[in-house]
Amino acid sequence: MAAEWYGAHVITSFRPKKKTSRKWINVWETIYLVKGRTPAEALRKAEKLGKFEAKGSGSGLTINGKPGKMVFEGIRKLMLVMNPFDMKQSEDRPDDGTDITHSDFGVRNQAELKKLVRGKQVTVEYYEYGPPPMPKRRKKKTRDH
Repeated sequence: MAAEWYGAHVITSFRPKKKTSRKWINVWETIYLVKGRTPAEALRKAEKLGKFEAKGSGSGLTINGKPGKMVFEGIRKLMLVMNPFDMKQSEDRPDDGTDITHSDFGVRNQAELKKLVRGKQVTVEYYEYGPPPMPKRRKKKTRDH
């Protein structure tokens, strides 16, 4: 089996040394390009990279002046890299135009979408495998005259 490229979404978090009143946890999603003959092999490589990143952050890590540590949380998803249609999927290396990874999520309205596009802070709802199904519309009853 030929090796394929994957985009591995590695999740790490920042944990302050001292408890704070802040309820939110700072989370990072780093996307690594990994190669594997199987998804399991690519996943093992991604986990190794994530653990190395967390361990390598050292004791000097701070957020807003507060010391803490980075913790490897896991792999959120592993996406098969999709080369452009004129390239071979397994034999060709990723190149200009290759789809490394993608995410599927929703925002509340058009205004929130515009803020997202401008890089502003918005609330999003992540969908792992597409949006939830829409509720079925009930057919209106009609009368025959």
